[in-house]
Amino acid sequence: MTNNQKNLLVTLADKNYLDFAKQLFSSVYFNAGWQGDYMLLAHEVPESDLEWFKNKGILIKRCQKLTDHIAGRWPVTILSKFYIFTPEFKKWDKIIYLDADLIVNYSLDNLLDIEGLAAIKNRSFTFFGSIKLKHFYKFFKLNHKSQQDDLKKYGPNLPMLCATLLVINPKIITNETFANLKSLFLRYQNSSSNTEEFFFSIYFANQWTSLSPIYCLFYNYFKDHQINSKNLKSITTHFVSYQKPLDYCDSIYEIWKNNFNRADQIDLNNRLPAKGAWNNWEVKKNYYRVIRQIVLAWPRLLINYLIGLGGLVLKKLSPSVYQFLLKFKKSILKLPLLFKDQGVKNNKPVDKLPYTIRLYQTGDENQLVDIINRIFTKMDNKKWFWKYKKGPLKPLILVAENNRKEIVGQFAVLPNQMKYYSDQKIGHQTVEVVIEKEYRNQKFLESCISFFIQQGDFLPYGFVDEKMANIYSRAMFMAGVKQTNKTIKSNILEKKLDQSWWPKMFNLNKKINQNKLSIERLDDNVGEKEINSLWEKKQGEIKVGIIRDWKFLKWRIIDTPEKNSLFLLKDEDEIIGYFSLEIDKTTAIISDLLILNKNVDLLLFSAIENFCRQLKLKKIKLFTTDKTILKILKERGYYKDREIYFTYNDSPAPIEINDFYLTLIDAD
Repeated sequence: MTNNQKNLLVTLADKNYLDFAKQLFSSVYFNAGWQGDYMLLAHEVPESDLEWFKNKGILIKRCQKLTDHIAGRWPVTILSKFYIFTPEFKKWDKIIYLDADLIVNYSLDNLLDIEGLAAIKNRSFTFFGSIKLKHFYKFFKLNHKSQQDDLKKYGPNLPMLCATLLVINPKIITNETFANLKSLFLRYQNSSSNTEEFFFSIYFANQWTSLSPIYCLFYNYFKDHQINSKNLKSITTHFVSYQKPLDYCDSIYEIWKNNFNRADQIDLNNRLPAKGAWNNWEVKKNYYRVIRQIVLAWPRLLINYLIGLGGLVLKKLSPSVYQFLLKFKKSILKLPLLFKDQGVKNNKPVDKLPYTIRLYQTGDENQLVDIINRIFTKMDNKKWFWKYKKGPLKPLILVAENNRKEIVGQFAVLPNQMKYYSDQKIGHQTVEVVIEKEYRNQKFLESCISFFIQQGDFLPYGFVDEKMANIYSRAMFMAGVKQTNKTIKSNILEKKLDQSWWPKMFNLNKKINQNKLSIERLDDNVGEKEINSLWEKKQGEIKVGIIRDWKFLKWRIIDTPEKNSLFLLKDEDEIIGYFSLEIDKTTAIISDLLILNKNVDLLLFSAIENFCRQLKLKKIKLFTTDKTILKILKERGYYKDREIYFTYNDSPAPIEINDFYLTLIDAD
């Protein structure tokens, strides 16, 4: 019997973080020799996924989400830490909470002597200073009167704790603690400050003990700043930000992988002996070793900062000189490769330039537009604002930022409401994914996908070429998604329009009548009733596809900066479909097409072609996966223009490959 058998070690995970929880428990079991109880706070995890933990004798506390929405960058999962402060946890002597993305390296037993609540200070992983309440309010721009009252009540220098590692004496838990924390959250629920660390810091203001940051070494800080941490020791290692150990090609991944592979050997009925805990001298010794490494790196970090600051000033004063020096810098980075041509032996690869990944912030768009223009496609501020600010659902944008705070990459996802057989789901369309050449080959794609997976069901899809389809498939696998990527290979079709018997130019705003069929342009400000009624009829004929209601079409077609027009197809007075038209010189591009199955026939497409002829257009192009329409197009003489690839991963929502309804507006 050891003195920590009446203690509890607990972590939190949703269904996407169960492997991380297994690794954590393994590192605690083998590296720390923990003798107390183990518990998983299971945030809405399916029962079938909990069998492994049950079989290992790990206690499970099932946690229902405390809200459907949380403002800011954090998932609702983090609020489930509140459950530790419910009365049922009072039966243990001490509780140690650890985030699932930690590696435990040494014994945790010396934490059991702490009374009350203990944590490291927020941002103290830099080992110099920490975040205070005033910084928090400034960063999150909190202006509500009650929030300002809190600032006055607690003082601007109130320290913020980091909830990655918490040591809790259950004596501080009352019958009201959980309810009070939840009430505090509700007070701030519309603020971007919704992180559990903020609520703990306010609720337990001036009532918690600060731990040495050596108890939790934030590995990313050292890696991002290229500070050598190879010989540094810490009680635990944490992987902060959106990059996790799976995304690193270095020795730390081998440690993580080794712990994970040993998880199946955990046997709580046959425990390993308790490991020796660090004494105060060992804590201080290893703390000062870390300080020494950071101090040695300071001159280089300061020079990089000043160079970056000077570059921003130069960019404003003389953009041409700035661009010249930028190109010069890039050529300098390639110098090691030139030695090889001159017979100098140099097999050392060029160092990859470091970057961090964060969520988009207002004001990033100017740099993003610039980088998208240079690397990917034509983009201006007006188009960017329409695409990412005006859509029906809020986009998800991650940016890569270098040490000089310059944006060097973007991973963007447009969420869309989708019909999913008899249900509805949110589909995630990947759009502009760009990264500067000097920052590539560092698993940017995998890191971004990992982040989105952690937010909940992630149903990614997009139009790519064959090479990118393979890259996405590999990236999804490396990010921990089941290997269920599927690719639809199809064709954009075209047909030449004979103009010899259509001498007269036709007005785009008029309508054309052919027998009982008519084509009528939809006014920009009306059409909600007609389009929604059409979708109600058509949705039963579509298995999987974007919900093409008025809200979506108004944004995607009518309000787009590109020259798109929407036309209703009528049979007498009945609306039987619509198509959207974009004119590229003398080519009609049918960007979207929706027609009731019973009305799809040769005559209808003859009317659409005649309409395009009267606009003096010489060619018509379109793309669709609708089998009924494809059969008619073949009879009408359409032929292959070029191939198009559509890829998706259906691990969260199985989808048959032929069930997608797609047109060109589903593409980026």
